[in-house]
Amino acid sequence: MQDSHDENDQNNDKDNSSTFYDLWEDIKKDSSSDINQELLEEIPEEDFFKDDQSRDYNIKIILAGDGAVGKTSLRQRYLGKNFSGNYQQTIGSDFAVYEETVGSNKVKFIIWDLAGQPRFNEVRKVFYQGCQGALILFDITNYSSFKNLEHWINELWLNSTKGPLPFIIVANKTDLQELGIPSVSKRIIQDYVHKIGQETLKRYHFRVRSIFTSAKTGENVETAFKRLAIQIIAHTRYLEKIRER
Repeated sequence: MQDSHDENDQNNDKDNSSTFYDLWEDIKKDSSSDINQELLEEIPEEDFFKDDQSRDYNIKIILAGDGAVGKTSLRQRYLGKNFSGNYQQTIGSDFAVYEETVGSNKVKFIIWDLAGQPRFNEVRKVFYQGCQGALILFDITNYSSFKNLEHWINELWLNSTKGPLPFIIVANKTDLQELGIPSVSKRIIQDYVHKIGQETLKRYHFRVRSIFTSAKTGENVETAFKRLAIQIIAHTRYLEKIRER
């Protein structure tokens, strides 16, 4: 999959959809007020793995973000460059399956790597359906791709058919930052993630997290996928506990 930058396509046409914060206000209005508040307090994700039988999970995840932020490179680093996916250029998607062990759980990732260019805005929507989480990437040396995170969160939640679901914000290309190329500051990133994370924790019992990666060097690439799996499994078990009450 070519995640190359297309000058004509990167003009930020965001299909007139509501912003993440507009969507968030609508979600809050529709949220149930009957959920037991004590269950909305933060519980470490690791607690959901204690004294529990191992399970097998099939987890569909999305790699989302602007074109040229390194989604395909991140996937190739994680799966191995010789790993054969199923690229469909006409619809801007790349599909792969990969098995991973997370704690005592066996996880089969169904990974959809979606092209970020605006010309794929409409066809992308169908691939979000049924997903359980996402890695949302930006290029740490490209402030525009950071600003567009709001668009990708909005697109994920609007089209997943499951509403708000776990995701991790991935600050990619840290190897370029180390070369002295101007980049988005760590504090700005952390403040942004903290703001969103407080709301998702309060309403849906998952905290949005961030991770700094380099697809070139492999820094934190495997960790990003495993951390997302932990959040998805923890959120799944949390919802099971809600249903049991």
